[in-house]
Amino acid sequence: MPDGQQTVSVAGRQEHGPVARVAIAKVLILLGLFVWAFWPEFRSVARTAIGNSDWAHGLVVPVAILILALRRRSALAAVLTRGSVWGVSCCSCSDSVSTPFSSGLAATATRAKR
Repeated sequence: MPDGQQTVSVAGRQEHGPVARVAIAKVLILLGLFVWAFWPEFRSVARTAIGNSDWAHGLVVPVAILILALRRRSALAAVLTRGSVWGVSCCSCSDSVSTPFSSGLAATATRAKR
């Protein structure tokens, strides 16, 4: 076992102490920033999904992603404890990317149904 890393078994489950806490904190911070940044889009998708049966799958996708993330949480925790240059490059390029909701296509689809 590497120096400085402690593994403790609690109720038959391996707990990795500070490493697990850091990973959980990182996930919560990133999730909070993601929700804050995309809140208007989330509201737009929810309104469109509720009002248009062609977009109803938009309500199921977040649940499916949550299930997949929970099933692979140990692999996610291992990845989240390391840094990556890709995060910086993706953030710096994010201003040049547009989504269908930022260009008004969702509003157009909602108006077309009426």
